[in-house]
Amino acid sequence: NRWLDAGYDRMELMDSATQVAPGAAETVVSIKQRWRAPGADKFVVHQHRYRLTAAGGLQVENTFVIDKKLPELPRIGVNLVLPPDLEQMEWFGRGPWENYADRKRSAMLGRHRTTVTADYVPYILPQEYGNKTDVRWLRLDNGRGRGLTFCGAPTMSASASHFTAADLFAAKHTTDLVSRPEIYVNLDHAQRGLGTCSCGPDTLAKYRLQPGDYRLDFRIQT
Repeated sequence: NRWLDAGYDRMELMDSATQVAPGAAETVVSIKQRWRAPGADKFVVHQHRYRLTAAGGLQVENTFVIDKKLPELPRIGVNLVLPPDLEQMEWFGRGPWENYADRKRSAMLGRHRTTVTADYVPYILPQEYGNKTDVRWLRLDNGRGRGLTFCGAPTMSASASHFTAADLFAAKHTTDLVSRPEIYVNLDHAQRGLGTCSCGPDTLAKYRLQPGDYRLDFRIQT
């Protein structure tokens, strides 16, 4: 309820500024955005910088400055939308099943492979699923060599789904969900731990995400 009261589900973009710095070795595009949590009337400043090299590499640098009067956060990261045919999913990180900061002991560090559709976890009450921690890289492709690889710097949390977070939150049962053709990818600096708040004590303090300054860097390659 604290997240809903603050308005984390309906953040408002207040202003955005873009700067482009072309160069022989690389072109840098910087975007600075200020988002307002309407329920709390406090702000999150997100600056993302894209470094495109002459060789075709793309380095992405994200910084987040979160007003310390906001409540703790569910996650800190970015979301991307990819074409439907990038269904094959492979990663080097913890797996093969979903795992979180406070629930990953059974998930082994290694190279894992599945599909976006098969990674779905059919919870009776639909909710977030499929997160992978300690991810060095995540690749999504069409099975014929065409796709994208996201490389952490050095690690990140990641997931891919045919549902948006809003789809999952709005559904009351698995039958309420309608799979979307496109693929929604989450790349996170961190997620809040799960805890057992639905039937016991809340998440331990060390697994919570408090407001402050954070950074998420990754590289995109084909």
